[in-house]
Amino acid sequence: MKKIITLILISIALAFASFGNSKDYYINKGTEYILQVNKKIADSTAQEISSILWEQALKHNLDYHFVLGIITTESRFNINAKSYCGAIGLMQIMPRTAKYIAKKYKIEYDENLYDIETNIKIGIAYLSHLKKKFNNYELVAAGYNGGTGGAIRYKEYLFGKRKQNEISGQTLAYVPKVMGYTLDFKKTTKYERI
Repeated sequence: MKKIITLILISIALAFASFGNSKDYYINKGTEYILQVNKKIADSTAQEISSILWEQALKHNLDYHFVLGIITTESRFNINAKSYCGAIGLMQIMPRTAKYIAKKYKIEYDENLYDIETNIKIGIAYLSHLKKKFNNYELVAAGYNGGTGGAIRYKEYLFGKRKQNEISGQTLAYVPKVMGYTLDFKKTTKYERI
């Protein structure tokens, strides 16, 4: 009986130890992933991005793997990215969306979307906003790419209420990319979800 109790106590201690280290584990794995995706980024910058992503994903109850999938698709971790339509930074946020989300979620915003922390905070708050509306990561990705209307049309497409040619080709390509990168990153970690 003593042996069984001892084994149970050791198992509990190990579970708590691995739980306590999961933050460091994920931040380190995220840093490795970022460095693989963007070979031009400095190690310290990759570590900073991974750390902020972990904290913000946890704060907003988002899957860390999914957030990395979004950023891989959006900018491949290029801090200075700017799209032809004016989306800025790591998470490719439109300035108008940034103002709305910053105000709604009380995020300090000085209109510098190239700032790593600001960009991530606003981008993840926007993902959280979409998750509250759609409660499905594929639809969150569709909404991040094509707005709320794009997510609704994508959902209708998934349920056979719209034809493929009625959906943005960009969104049709974007969602599987995000989900593929999310799955790729999950395969490199020992946990399925944070």
